[in-house]
Amino acid sequence: MTEHTLKLWPQYFDAVADGTKRFEVRSTKDRTFAVGDVLVLREWDHNTETYSGRSVRVVVTFVLGAPFAPEGNVILSIDPAHEWVPGGRERNGLDVCKRCGVDEAAAWYAAPSGGDRLVQCVTKEDGR
Repeated sequence: MTEHTLKLWPQYFDAVADGTKRFEVRSTKDRTFAVGDVLVLREWDHNTETYSGRSVRVVVTFVLGAPFAPEGNVILSIDPAHEWVPGGRERNGLDVCKRCGVDEAAAWYAAPSGGDRLVQCVTKEDGR
């Protein structure tokens, strides 16, 4: 498993963070991707060339390359990368993500299109 830290524009960051965007298209010019890799997607404002301080961790679940992806790119299927630890009595026994602090009940919400969706692991730069 490799951890990749990558820039992500705000409009795409929000879609990944709320769970509606479950894929990334990425260049393979300077790196390779594999199932099980973790992507740390840092929100990047390309107009001001600054980071916002928010990041989201996702895990690669599938890699689609040629001939289906544009040349020199791959399409990555991604899922939330929460790191669950026991929450104890203060969290009613629910597991809690040690990165973002969400408990397992709050991590699932009803998707607008029906069904449940697992929210992404969104943190600040300091890990809180």
